Amino acid sequence: MPPPSFSVDRSRWPVVVYQMDGVADRETTRLYLEAVDENLRRIEAEDGRYVAIVVADSLRTNASHRKAIARELEERRDRIQRRCAGNALVTTSTTARGLLTALRWITDLPVPVEVFPTLEEAHAWADLVRSGRRP
Repeated sequence: MPPPSFSVDRSRWPVVVYQMDGVADRETTRLYLEAVDENLRRIEAEDGRYVAIVVADSLRTNASHRKAIARELEERRDRIQRRCAGNALVTTSTTARGLLTALRWITDLPVPVEVFPTLEEAHAWADLVRSGRRP
C-alpha cells in the first residue's frame, strides 16, 4: 500500500479538487481539514458557494479515522451547508464507496454527495451545481 498523500487543486475555483491516496492518517486528515477551512474562509469572503470533488480511488481508512472526520465535519456543519453546494466522490473503488457509506451511517452529511467514475463526469456535475441546475 502506498504511503498517504494529499493534494488540493483550486485552479477551477470555486470548484475544489482534493486528491487523497494511500492509508489515511492524522496528517492526511489535518491537511484535508485545513483545506476545508481555507475554502470556507475564501468563499465566505466572496459571499458565494463552492463545490468539492474528492478523488479517492486508492484511499483506505479505519473506523477511528472515519469517526474523526465525521466529528470534524459536524463541527463545521452550518458553515459547510451555507457555503458548499455539493460534493462529488470520484472513485471506482468499492472500499472508497464504503467510506462514504460509513460516513453516512455515522453522521448526516451536511451537503449532497454524488459518486462518479471519472473526474470529467464530476466536473460536469460540479458545473451544473454551480449554475443552479441540479442534474
